[in-house]
Amino acid sequence: MEHRVRLGRSELKVSPICYGSWQLSPRFWGDVPTDQVAAAMRHAFEVGVNFYDTADAYGDGLSERVMGEALADLPRDEIVVATKVYNRFYDDGRRHPDLSGQYVLDECDASLKRLKMDYLDLYQLHSFDPLTHLAETTAALEKLLKAGKIRRYGLSNYTVEQIRWARTFGDYATLQPRYSLLQTGIEDDLLPYCEAEDIGVLVYSPLERGLLTGKYDGTETFDDHRAGLGVFQGERFK
Repeated sequence: MEHRVRLGRSELKVSPICYGSWQLSPRFWGDVPTDQVAAAMRHAFEVGVNFYDTADAYGDGLSERVMGEALADLPRDEIVVATKVYNRFYDDGRRHPDLSGQYVLDECDASLKRLKMDYLDLYQLHSFDPLTHLAETTAALEKLLKAGKIRRYGLSNYTVEQIRWARTFGDYATLQPRYSLLQTGIEDDLLPYCEAEDIGVLVYSPLERGLLTGKYDGTETFDDHRAGLGVFQGERFK
């Protein structure tokens, strides 16, 4: 799989498949063997994947640390690494939205340290922060861009209206929304808007948390967050 596509109007050229790493979030997925995940990340590169997505929120930094170790020996200029920022974390497990300028600057440095990298190819706002004006957040992203710490910045989980507003402050190049055969709402407005504006789209949960892989027969039970999801229960699951 050596085919590469341009991510929107950015200069980032990525494989059609992106390696997502939400599974390294114990609060959602339980304790996943990190050595197996790291091996899968490296194998993905061997078969042609060059695009990796993570977030500081995944395991409160665990996902970034594992990815940093797994990709350490790969040619940096041959991979595209994306991460996200949104919540401020506390030792007691609490978290709350914080896209204030200083926090974005500090957390980018923290993500770079965990990933063992000098720069990020794509830095995304994980969700909309109702407490911080986007002008302040975008100004921080521009500082990171000019400092060479990020190549592009983008959005995740934003509505069309929020994207339009965000783009009045800066050049948000990408959007990461949820999308699968069971979650097609973005086809109504988000996808047409992004196509018209040449905004790169990288979707998450395309296999609907494993439901669409064909590996389940409807008799399974789960001890992770899927236990509380209706699509994994009863007749809907079968």
